[in-house]
Amino acid sequence: MADPFRLTVLKRLTAVLEETLDPPAEFNTVGKVQRGRLLTGEESSLPYITVVEAPRSGFNAYVGGQEATKTTWPLLVQGYCNDDLKEPTDALYRFGHEVSLRLAAITAMKDDGSGREAYPQFHMLGRDDENRPLIAAFEFGPLIVRPQDPAQSVKACFYLPVTITFAREVSA
Repeated sequence: MADPFRLTVLKRLTAVLEETLDPPAEFNTVGKVQRGRLLTGEESSLPYITVVEAPRSGFNAYVGGQEATKTTWPLLVQGYCNDDLKEPTDALYRFGHEVSLRLAAITAMKDDGSGREAYPQFHMLGRDDENRPLIAAFEFGPLIVRPQDPAQSVKACFYLPVTITFAREVSA
């Protein structure tokens, strides 16, 4: 059985977040990106990224005479890494910057005037079965770095809010 559309999108986003772009990354996240985890524990080796749905839902709009829906889907990308005791969030700013560059690869275009994708393997999270871009739009917000808060997490972390827009046919 094929994965549902949203799970396909999440798996492809996970693949982008595990990728290392040029120049080589300070934070290696290959095999360290998971979906659906709010908190990490001792079993999670750092650095570590989680992708979860945002607490507020997106919006559906019917388009094309009720034949399709256009959906905005809010997600949160969370990152954790080793910190130092003196300046516990400094490393998170560097890690968050690297993750932002990976996310930017999803929509990046070459700057040579060609109109081609800078990273075709990641552009719009790839192609669907009919060779169309998998998603219609991808946006991410500003990096938010939070210090350790015993009520929330035993580690300092960053958040990057992400919004994915897609259109799907309404099936009977």
